[in-house]
Amino acid sequence: MRVARSTTSSIGSVHAPDDRYFQPPSGSNVTIVPDSIVAAIFAALGIWLGLTINRKKAPSLAPPPSFAVDSQRLAETGITPRELEILGLMAAGLSNREIAERLFVSENTVKTHSSRLFDKLGARRRTQAVQLAKQARLIP
Repeated sequence: MRVARSTTSSIGSVHAPDDRYFQPPSGSNVTIVPDSIVAAIFAALGIWLGLTINRKKAPSLAPPPSFAVDSQRLAETGITPRELEILGLMAAGLSNREIAERLFVSENTVKTHSSRLFDKLGARRRTQAVQLAKQARLIP
């Protein structure tokens, strides 16, 4: 059986090729809803779902309230407050360029601070520096 296209969406009744309706059994509670209302509902649902799924949460760079920097280790390593700030931003996953933009300094300045951090922590890479700093309780 081939079903012809209708101008209304209906639940329970369909147009036959010869334009007769197949009616649901009497006493059933079936309503006929126009296509435009169904389309509007699906569009609204799609927009809401898309916005919900793609919503970006702002990264929080503030340390959790229970974290306290180990000041003794900080003094032992000789890390400056600016280097510690850059280390925290590196731990948050920011690139040198993003750190430079956020701190209003040049990218070369960030590279210099990073290089000094690596020397002070005994690290060769950013990931290693972040790992060592977390173990030393310098960053959360």
